[in-house]
Amino acid sequence: MRLAHLADLHLGCRMLDRYTAGGQNVREKDVELALSRAVADICRWRPDVVLIAGDVFDSPFPRPRAVIFLMSQLQALRSAGAAVVVVAGNHDTPRSSVDAPMLPLYQSLGVKVVCQGIVKLWPIPELTVWCAPSASIRQMTGDAMPDPEPQTRNVLLIHGAAPGYNSLSGGGGEFPMELLRKPWDYVALGHFHVFSHVTEAACYSGSLDYVSSDPWGELRAQEQLGVPGKGWVAVDLPEDRSIGAVVSFRPIEPARRFLDLVDITCGPEMTPEALSAMIRDALSSQDITDAVVRVVVRDCPRQLKRSLDHAMIRKFKAQALALRLDIRPPYEESPDPVRIEQKRASLALQLDAALTEMALPPNVDRAELRKLGQFYLEKVKPRLPGSE
Repeated sequence: MRLAHLADLHLGCRMLDRYTAGGQNVREKDVELALSRAVADICRWRPDVVLIAGDVFDSPFPRPRAVIFLMSQLQALRSAGAAVVVVAGNHDTPRSSVDAPMLPLYQSLGVKVVCQGIVKLWPIPELTVWCAPSASIRQMTGDAMPDPEPQTRNVLLIHGAAPGYNSLSGGGGEFPMELLRKPWDYVALGHFHVFSHVTEAACYSGSLDYVSSDPWGELRAQEQLGVPGKGWVAVDLPEDRSIGAVVSFRPIEPARRFLDLVDITCGPEMTPEALSAMIRDALSSQDITDAVVRVVVRDCPRQLKRSLDHAMIRKFKAQALALRLDIRPPYEESPDPVRIEQKRASLALQLDAALTEMALPPNVDRAELRKLGQFYLEKVKPRLPGSE
C-alpha cells in the first residue's frame, strides 16, 4: 500500500510586495508552482491514498484564484487514481463559529475532508485513517485519544504540534506525545514546516515552500536536520505488518531560492569602507538574481550604518527579488530592556482587563480566552538584547 503525505501548502500566501506582469503576487505564484511540482511527482509515483495534513490555505477565506487552483490539483490526484483525505489546519479554520470553512467545497470531487472533531474514515477498504484537524487537538486527552483498529492498517492524519515542534510555525495546538506511541502504521503530521521524523513511524512532511514568517529559521533547521529542501513524503506499507513503514522524503525543485548569505559582526575598528566591502563580497559570492536574500550585520553603530555604500546596496537590491540587510545595533544602542518589559507588563494587564469585561458568546470559555490572550501576547514579545 502506497501513501503520499504532504502538508502546509499555504495557497494564497503573499509575503512580498512583488508582482508579475499579469498582476499576480510573485510569492503566491511560487507557492502554486511548488504544489504543482509536488502533485506531478505524486501522480508519477501513483499512490493509493494522498494525505494532506492541514494548512491548505494561508487564510480561512482564500482568494478565488487559490480556491480554483487547488481544485485543479485535487482533480489531477483523483484522475491518477488516488483517494485523497484532507484535515483542516489552524490557517484553514475560521475563528468565528458563524463562518464556514472553505475546504468542504472539495468533497464534490470525491475528496474526504475533516474540519471538526476526530473522525474515522476508510478511503480504501483496507486502510483506516483517523483524522484530527487543528480545531480538535484539545480533545486529544485521556480516553478521547483514538486507538488503532487491529483488523486494518491504521494511519493518523493530524495537524498540530508534537512536543518541541511548535517553533517555525506557531499558533497550533500541542498534542500529547502518548498519542504517537500507539501502534499506528504511520502518522502523517502537519504544522511544522521542515521534514522531520518525530518517531520512526511519525513524520512532519514540512511545507512545500518557505511560507512561515521566519524562512531563515527553516533554512537553519533544514541544515541541522540534513533535509535537502522542501518536498513530500512517500510511505510504503508492506503487506507483512511486522515490517514497519518505509518512509522516504522526496524533494521538489524549489520555486524560489532563499539565501542566508553571511553573518557579519562589526568590531570596534570597523570602517564604513571595510563593512561595505564585506557586504559586497557576500552578495557577490552567489548568483542572487530573483532570489530572496538576507545578510545579517551585528553590533553596527548608527553612524557606521549611515555611512555605508548605499548606492552599491541598491544595485544588489535591484538584482534580487528581495534583499534584507539585517543591521543590528550594539547592545548599548538597543532599546532599554527594562522599559520594554514595563510596557509589555502594562499591555498584559490591559489585555486581561478587556477580555474580562467584554461580552462573549455563550460557548466561549472566558478563562480559556484570557489564557490564550496572554499566550499570544508572549508570542510577540520583543526579543531583548542578549536573549538569542
